[in-house]
Amino acid sequence: MNDLPPRVRFLRSIHSIFVLAAIVGTACTVSPTIVVAQSLDDWKTALTAANNDQGTPSIPYESLRRTAAEQQDIVNNLCKTEWSCKSLGTKSIREDINDRLPGKINENKNTLTNLNNDLAKAVTDDEKRSIQEKIKKLDEETERLSNLLKNKTESLKNDLQEIDTRITQGTNCKNARLAVRKAFQDAIDKAKNESDPDIKAIANQLITYWEKGNQKHVEAVTKADEGIEICQKCQKGDL
Repeated sequence: MNDLPPRVRFLRSIHSIFVLAAIVGTACTVSPTIVVAQSLDDWKTALTAANNDQGTPSIPYESLRRTAAEQQDIVNNLCKTEWSCKSLGTKSIREDINDRLPGKINENKNTLTNLNNDLAKAVTDDEKRSIQEKIKKLDEETERLSNLLKNKTESLKNDLQEIDTRITQGTNCKNARLAVRKAFQDAIDKAKNESDPDIKAIANQLITYWEKGNQKHVEAVTKADEGIEICQKCQKGDL
């Protein structure tokens, strides 16, 4: 594990957090989290945060605010860094590896066989020198193509590893956004049931703010899905 690049270790640790969260969530289904705003001051503080467009601090329910903040930190770490696979298409390099380069190398080898046969039949020194020069050039070209094939094969291997890393990052980014959106949706559902007139007046303003924010998360999740799909197509060689 310690030999893995820091970025891969970080992504795997994030993945482990999601797995653990899923296990804990399942284990706690019989005992749902209690979300309580303790006072009118909590709501006033939350409204101030909303007016300043601060996001998660605008949730007055402590446990939901904490969950949203934790997941938002993951969003900031994963979603704000580049993980697009648009520059990692593998279709062309696969065609080079599987078809174009092997085909050219085999063609050169057949030509070399014929040239060596011609060399054996050559009579004059000029004929021999001419054929030998052709053989030398073709040998050099074949070696160059063989090295290119080797390099492209290694490059494809590295690209596939990077694509896999980016798919993991994109998936974790998406899951974190979904978790943030759920925390805000839970806050919306909870706030709609508030009965205190003073709190309800603030709650209505916060609900409007949260709903606008959640729409942004919906759009971001859609973009994440599109990005993951592109990565998967690159992984399969469709792009």
